[in-house]
Order: sequence, then structure tokens, then C-alpha cells
Amino acid sequence: MLPQIHQHVGDFNMKLKQHSRSLYDYNPMPPVEYPELEGDIWCHRYYLSNLCNEDKFPDWDIKDHVEFLQALLTKWRNELLLTPVSLSYDDACKILELERFGWEAGSVVDEGILKKAYRQLAKVYHPDKNPEGHEHFQKIHKAYDLLRSSDNSNSGPRQWVILLILKAQCILFRRYPKVLAPFKYAGYPLLLEAITIEDGDSRFLSEERSPALEIATQLCWLTCVCCTLNGEELYRSDGLAILSNLLS
Repeated sequence: MLPQIHQHVGDFNMKLKQHSRSLYDYNPMPPVEYPELEGDIWCHRYYLSNLCNEDKFPDWDIKDHVEFLQALLTKWRNELLLTPVSLSYDDACKILELERFGWEAGSVVDEGILKKAYRQLAKVYHPDKNPEGHEHFQKIHKAYDLLRSSDNSNSGPRQWVILLILKAQCILFRRYPKVLAPFKYAGYPLLLEAITIEDGDSRFLSEERSPALEIATQLCWLTCVCCTLNGEELYRSDGLAILSNLLS
């Protein structure tokens, strides 16, 4: 990492003072990655996979309870807004011109080649270097994100993320009911949508959907136990009928 930081910064400050009219190559910093956090999701102040691992962290002291709950609901709404991208894997490889850097068509893209291609193209098309290359640089960045993504984040809402969001809310309401009691729960539209079963839907107990249904149902109960106003809101939102349909 240190050589890359040196390449990015180096003696730029001294050179800039000596040659204020010179043009310098743009060397974008590679993203910092932590393998142990791969497949995790950040929300407010917490990595949710770790927070929700109550076997490993049974007494995690959560701060800013209301703010954290609001952040979870915002993350949930944003996740449901995700839509599949139109860019294909092959198109992304073409945009990044990976064959120039040793990649063979049909093979898995090596991370080193991917970063090298991105850095080289950024030197040419980054808006700081080439104001007319802004549109193409956006395509480059989009292609780079797609190829380095390992969690299908470009294919719509991710069920594992929604499951973590539900689990984190359950932890909040189970551990801090007195703190959250004065506040009406604002997530019922999302929560009831998660447990609504359409007529003739035989997949609601599938391996993919059943964990979220279980946690969402538990969250319904925890919110009502926390505050009677939540029970009234759940009733007004036709939540009891939805729960009855699910449990029957």
C-alpha cells in the first residue's frame, strides 16, 4: 500500500511549487479492501454482518439507537430501489479494453489486470485530465464496479442485505425497547411488503425467502411489544390480516 501512496502523492507538492505550469499524470488511488469485511454491508457506524453475529458479539454496545434505526430504514428503501444494470459482463470488458493488458476473452478477469486497466484509462479520460472525457469515464467507472463486484449488487435488491437489515432492527428492538418506545416505527410499509404472500405463491417457504419471512415476522412482534402505538399502526396498515394470511 505504501508504494501506491507514494506513487499517488510522491514529491508532487515540491514539483508543483517548482513547475506550476507543468502537466502531471493522474494516478488514481486503488480502493482499499479488507478481505475479512468482504460480503459485509456498512450502515451508520456498523458492519451489519458482524453486528448481527450474536454468537461472536453477543453484547455489542450499540450507540445512537434512533439514528441507527433511521439509517437502517433508509438503507432498506435504497436497496429496494436497486435495478439491474443494462451493462453486460462482456461489454464491461470491452469498455476497459482488458485484452490490451493480457486478458483472454472467456477467462476470469484477474484483479491485477482490472486495476491496471482502470488506472491507465483513468489517466486518459478522468475529468481532471480530460474535461471532454467525462461521459466515457463514467462508463469506465461503471464497468470497473461491475467487474470487481462479487455480490450481484448490480442485479437488483440483494436478499442477504435485506436479511441483515431486518436482523439489525430486531437486535435494536430486543435490546433497547425503552429507548425506542417513545418513537413510532416508520418501517411498516417496507415490513408488510416483505411478509405479504400473493395468492398461489408456492415459493414463500423457499430457502431463499423463508429466512427473511421469519425475521420480518419477529420484527413485527418486537415493534408491537416495544410500543402500543406500533400495534395500532400495524392494525391500521392491515398488518394483522397480512400476518394471519402468512401464518395460515
